Amino acid sequence: MKKTPDMFIPVFEYGAFARPFIVQMINMKLPKAVKYSAVSLLYTWEGKYSQAIQYVNKAIRFCNSESMRFFLLARKLSCKSKLGEFDPQLYRCLKSNLNKVSGKVREEIEMLLINVRTRYEKKSVSEPRIWGSNKTSSAFVFYYLGKARNSVAKNDVPHAVHHYIQAYKLSKTIPHPSGVVSSLNDLAWDIKNIHPLWAYSISQKAVYWLGYYRETSGNLFGALDTLFVIEKKINTFSIYRTSKVIRSLGVSKKYEKLLKEAERYIPKFNVSIYANTKDLRRFIRKIVGLYRGEKISAGRISEIITGKTERIRGNTLKKIIEGKEVENLEVPYPVYNERIKLKIEERFEKALEELKQLLLSERKRLFISTYIAQVEREKFYLSRKDKLKKSYKLLENVEEFGKYMARRYKTMEFVVDMVEAHPYVEGRKTAVRKAVDRMGVKKLGEFVRRYIELDEYDRKLLDRFMRNYGRYDGIRFGMRVNGSEVVRGFAKKYRLEIQPTLLAYWCEDDKRVRWRLERVLNSFF
Repeated sequence: MKKTPDMFIPVFEYGAFARPFIVQMINMKLPKAVKYSAVSLLYTWEGKYSQAIQYVNKAIRFCNSESMRFFLLARKLSCKSKLGEFDPQLYRCLKSNLNKVSGKVREEIEMLLINVRTRYEKKSVSEPRIWGSNKTSSAFVFYYLGKARNSVAKNDVPHAVHHYIQAYKLSKTIPHPSGVVSSLNDLAWDIKNIHPLWAYSISQKAVYWLGYYRETSGNLFGALDTLFVIEKKINTFSIYRTSKVIRSLGVSKKYEKLLKEAERYIPKFNVSIYANTKDLRRFIRKIVGLYRGEKISAGRISEIITGKTERIRGNTLKKIIEGKEVENLEVPYPVYNERIKLKIEERFEKALEELKQLLLSERKRLFISTYIAQVEREKFYLSRKDKLKKSYKLLENVEEFGKYMARRYKTMEFVVDMVEAHPYVEGRKTAVRKAVDRMGVKKLGEFVRRYIELDEYDRKLLDRFMRNYGRYDGIRFGMRVNGSEVVRGFAKKYRLEIQPTLLAYWCEDDKRVRWRLERVLNSFF
């Protein structure tokens, strides 16, 4: 048995990416101090800091290791800071006792102290001493993040950018998902007023890696908040896709205001008739005054802008705005709603053209990867077995596939996602492709046939499993997890690597869910 603090080394190196090891620890016969510590980490990564502190306190009561006790106190200090509380007494206690702790535990405590101090910019407490020069990359990630935030506090943006970039590069080499997302997200936030378009690009990348590395956004949800704020700032209609992702993930109380605002930008595909309001007439008058060659008659436009027509159809509105630059989120809602529909139609046609250029095998991989990567499948048309089976079969003929998918905006969106999805969904797609690409054509066909026959609940469970497999494929932790023969058998049958498959299994912290997952995997034999 490893020494208690050493059991948490994957956490020191990889942060929340070490989740499977922590879940397995919780399910082993270990001292209460270790189990409670592990549970507190899960709550921390989910952004549930009050619950995390409760379990830290429980762990401290049973702790008989000095290193472990200081580690727990540092976690408590960090969680309190996330809740808006700064505990100077606890901060000073940890800082003055750093010399009593060594190795990776000390590095972890040092970085937590640096980040807590930076968060509150406390002048009354001094910066902690950094012991030794042989730091691991993960320790330096948060050292650079601390330096970047200090530079921002001093309005020294150039140095902040440098430190954020260093933190990002180091995070990617480990990999340390929290470091990757946090460095990009904080950089985007800090430069959004100076370089909004650059910030937009960086924020998209942060959200991409959030989708790739994390099954739930948890304490990194702020990356989506940043992207939404920037999209609103630069007036881009891509905000509707971010808004849909935000709604589908659910938010904590902290982000309820964001959710309420995001709801405003989610299009209503079932609405196609609108009241002809003063604002709408004023907008149309402005548009037709700037452009000629309208697709509807002057008489019809006159009836609309004079108010003789009380209600206006969506198709009529589309004809008025089609081909015109309406990239402004402050337009009347009917214009916004129909503009989104037009954008989807345009992207749908382009996506079909791109799909025509691909081999059938690649179209099938894109289709199943996109389906598994979706974040909003409630009441989705393709969730029905017969519809999913038919659309997959129609991939053999792109023209017929296009006609079938063109009947609904949600299915058109799905086709668009096959080629280029929202960054968050694109990240999930990349993770899924790690698993899908390991299967040969024959194995993939067999997998899809069995997958389609599952009910939607079991499909979603398998979706998580497949995404999590991709996240761990190619990662070498230096430690191994165990698992059932069913999981190993599934990996062998579909040519997946054993350890990433077992790690994906241990991503599920509820043993009843793991049992069900085993039953689902067993149905593939």
